[in-house]
Amino acid sequence: MDVMNKKIVVRLEKELSLVEDFVGLIRTSSEKALDVQLAVLRVLTQKNKNILFVSTTRPYSNIFTLLKKNNIPTNKITIFDTTGKREPETNEEHVSYFDIEALTNLSIEINTYITVNNSDTVIFFDSLTTLFINNKQDVFLKFIHFLLTKIRINKSSSILISFEKEGTGDIQDIMQLCDKIVII
Repeated sequence: MDVMNKKIVVRLEKELSLVEDFVGLIRTSSEKALDVQLAVLRVLTQKNKNILFVSTTRPYSNIFTLLKKNNIPTNKITIFDTTGKREPETNEEHVSYFDIEALTNLSIEINTYITVNNSDTVIFFDSLTTLFINNKQDVFLKFIHFLLTKIRINKSSSILISFEKEGTGDIQDIMQLCDKIVII
């Protein structure tokens, strides 16, 4: 593992052992965000889950390069890229592009993905903080509440990352909807 911190992987393997029908929130610093994101993907791929990775911080090409560099299998990872950087004519079937402020469109596509893949699915958000910054608070909270409800109804799971020192009330309102909160 070139970039990923092995201690974080071991910790998340222990903390995320309840990944069935599970909503977990990981609070971390922006300095540790990349290590935590890669560690989550490592743990989830080891559990052989279909992963819908909603990326708000890195474009698809960067994510794909990091996954390959860290020997994280990509065959069960679908990326919803909301960074605004569209790749030129990619033939990759595991990526879709969304406007970070178009939460309705994103919600419809996530709901479709959950319905098709059902309980074998983990929805992974790399930064709730970035979503919050780019949307009105009430719209953001309704979006997250709706999605977490859909995830539970379909017996899927979700892992959410939030940056500790950024934002205020954004995550406090969501914490009550989570089964476990991990601080790294």
